[in-house]
Amino acid sequence: MIIGMDMGGTHSDGVLIYKNKIIRREKILSDSENPEKTIVLLLKKIIENINFLEIKRIVISTTLITNILSKNQEEKTGLLLIPGLGLSLENFKNTTPFTFILKKGYIDHRGVEVSSLNQDELSEAAVFFQNENIKKIAVVSKFSTRNPDLEKKAGDFLEKKRFQIYYAHRYSGKLNFLRRAMTAGLTASVETQYRNMALALKKSIEEMGIKAPLYILKADGGAVLLEDSLSYPLESVLSGPAGSILGTLFFKNIFQDVKEAVVLDIGGTTTDLGFFIHGEPILEPEGISIKKSRTLIRALKVYPLAIGGDTLFEINPENEVK
Repeated sequence: MIIGMDMGGTHSDGVLIYKNKIIRREKILSDSENPEKTIVLLLKKIIENINFLEIKRIVISTTLITNILSKNQEEKTGLLLIPGLGLSLENFKNTTPFTFILKKGYIDHRGVEVSSLNQDELSEAAVFFQNENIKKIAVVSKFSTRNPDLEKKAGDFLEKKRFQIYYAHRYSGKLNFLRRAMTAGLTASVETQYRNMALALKKSIEEMGIKAPLYILKADGGAVLLEDSLSYPLESVLSGPAGSILGTLFFKNIFQDVKEAVVLDIGGTTTDLGFFIHGEPILEPEGISIKKSRTLIRALKVYPLAIGGDTLFEINPENEVK
């Protein structure tokens, strides 16, 4: 048996699948303030009178990260950039708070260290972050995917100053300095809250006596063990819309005579638009934008709209919709 659950903004849905057939469906109201409680309550309804030993896995599309970011509840996070030669980052610094740019230190496109870090400059960066009351820092070096030494050296220095460090080269192997910077920064800002909620959820499920592995749906439609998702929490940011797209694939016969299609999943809070070509969903080629920041998070091409079944519309005397 396989259990699938999706926590939406208004309702949460769950199914129990046995031999490729849905044998039970459940729906409850979502508590966005307590997603762990919502998922546990839904799970209890699904597994009623079920032999736990027959459950092979549990897959969840979660709004944990989406809730944190949409409510601006992420932690303050600093960015330490090691850009070397080339692109001026002053505009980036002006639009991205708590950013410190090192002038010394450079890795070239071959992964060769051309210039070493300056200890005095690192000390200056530490004072800057301390004055801003920053506890988490994402360290980002250009071409760190080919040689992460400067990131590691800067991170080691700042760790001794009691900062929590996140290394950008660990979150993507793609070459795009600014996207990698935002990916690392956003990951750092949500990691602790995601970890706490995910581990609390895992503990609650284990206390129910369920030993089946727990998977989290990713933005690209793949699934990852909850334990592994703790290191890459940002990858679950659009798992809800990804679940909508995967659900459409269940009805793949509708694409037999259709080359292109737009799919709408109208929920209570949002409407998700997905796109298919030749029966296959489209992927974002470089990565999605999160809170207007371009990242390297691989995802299905989905547009979540803030309009759903419980959205209030007002029509004024001029027949204008608000």
